[in-house]
Amino acid sequence: MAEQPLPPAAASAAWRWYVRLTRWLWWLVVGFWSLMLLATAALHWWIVPRILDWQPQIEAMASKAWGVQLSIGQLQSESDGWVPTFILFV
Repeated sequence: MAEQPLPPAAASAAWRWYVRLTRWLWWLVVGFWSLMLLATAALHWWIVPRILDWQPQIEAMASKAWGVQLSIGQLQSESDGWVPTFILFV
């Protein structure tokens, strides 16, 4: 039994649905990557350069998490490449 082509109205409705879905998925992907770009920019240009300002809060959170008194002697941060680096000297 040969398949019969869809009537023009059904074909155009299916096509409109496909175009809407594709457009919606496209904007979803663009939105996701835009958020990732903004998060990376915030990390590199807002959080990493100011990490020394948050040293007391980092010490307090680490002490609470590990259950021992912790003090950070020196904190160093570098924002080279894709992944920032934090170095703790105790």
